[in-house]
Amino acid sequence: MPREVLIEEHVRPILGALRSVPVPAKTVTDVTEPPPPPEPFITISRQPGAGALTLAHQLADALNAELPGDRPWTCWDRELIEKVAADLRLSARLIDELEDRGHSWIRDFLESLSLSDEVRHADDAKIYARVVQTIRALAQAGRVIIVGRGGVFITRNMPGGIHLRLVAPLEKRIEFIARQYQLTTEQAAERIRELERNRILFYRHFWPGLTLSPETFTLTINTAAVEMPAMVQMLVTLVKHSVPARRSP
Repeated sequence: MPREVLIEEHVRPILGALRSVPVPAKTVTDVTEPPPPPEPFITISRQPGAGALTLAHQLADALNAELPGDRPWTCWDRELIEKVAADLRLSARLIDELEDRGHSWIRDFLESLSLSDEVRHADDAKIYARVVQTIRALAQAGRVIIVGRGGVFITRNMPGGIHLRLVAPLEKRIEFIARQYQLTTEQAAERIRELERNRILFYRHFWPGLTLSPETFTLTINTAAVEMPAMVQMLVTLVKHSVPARRSP
C-alpha cells in the first residue's frame, strides 16, 4: 500500500474525531470586560503664599456641583497629616529632632496634635513612608485633591493624575501670607523664606535628583494673574475632559 494512503488512513479518523467535538457558542460572559478607566485625581504643588488651599477647596466645591458621583471630591492637606499621625499614634515631641535637620515642616503639621500611645522610635522616614502610602491609596481611589507632600512625585506614574503648580510673584505672596495670618510684611516675608528653605530640604531628602521643572506638571498657573473663579472654571473644564466615559449596562 502506498505511503500516502497509509498516512491518510491514520489521519482521517483523527480529523473526524476533532470535527465531532462541539464548539461552544461565544456568549457575552465569555468576553472579558476591560477594567474601568481610573477616576481622575489632582495634585497641587505650590510656592508658599500662592493660595493653594483656597483654590483646592473652591475647586472641590465646583467639581462636586458639576461632576457629582458616588463619592464626593475631597481635599487632603492637614487632613492627610492628621490621618498619618493618628495611624502612627504620634505626638509632636517625637519629631522635635527633625527640626534640627531642617524638617520642621513635619512638626508644623503635627505640633497641635495631642495623641497618646506614642511610637518612640518613629522617624521622618517612617512618617513619610506612611504619607506616601496614604497618598497613593487616595489617588488610586480618585476624586481627591492632594496639596503638597510631594504628591506630584508620589503619583507621577499613576494614571488619571492632573498635576498643578501654583506660582506668584514674591510681593504678592508676602501680601497673601500677611493677610491670611495677620502678620507684618517683615514677618510674612520671613515665614515664606522659612517655608521655602524647609521645602528645598524636604525634596532633597526624599526626592533627590528630581526637580519641580515645568514638564513635571500638567499645568502651571500664576495665581496673581488669574482670578480665582476663572482658575476654578478652567480646572473644572480640564477635569471634565479627563473623566472616564461610563459604559452602558
